[in-house]
Amino acid sequence: MFIIFEFFDSSSLIIILTSILGGITAYYINIILKYGPVIGSGVVTLLSGVFPVLFGDFGTLLAGAATTSGYASMVSVKHVPSIKEMGALSFLAGSLYLVTIPAFQGIGGKLGTIAALSCLAFIGYKTILSRF
Repeated sequence: MFIIFEFFDSSSLIIILTSILGGITAYYINIILKYGPVIGSGVVTLLSGVFPVLFGDFGTLLAGAATTSGYASMVSVKHVPSIKEMGALSFLAGSLYLVTIPAFQGIGGKLGTIAALSCLAFIGYKTILSRF
């Protein structure tokens, strides 16, 4: 059974950190190592599959957070040109993932939708800031 987390308890922070680490790792494989977005995201998603085996239901949440950020790492380097920005985008993706844990359980497309919304929000925020 999944638990609804308070936003800044220790479990939530672990989920956010897993999200950040997943996004940065996928971005590193994609951009720095030049393997491309599919391989970068795929490696993170594949490796996150071990979390449920190690940590049970909580591991399922960790795997979801890492996978969501892995999907978000597929964003164009034009929009997210640095690992630092990918960390910020992954924080946003992890935060949205936490908020949506109780919603749409078992419905396909949730993680990709969160990743897309995170990218759009991050790029929109950067665009607004650049105009001021």
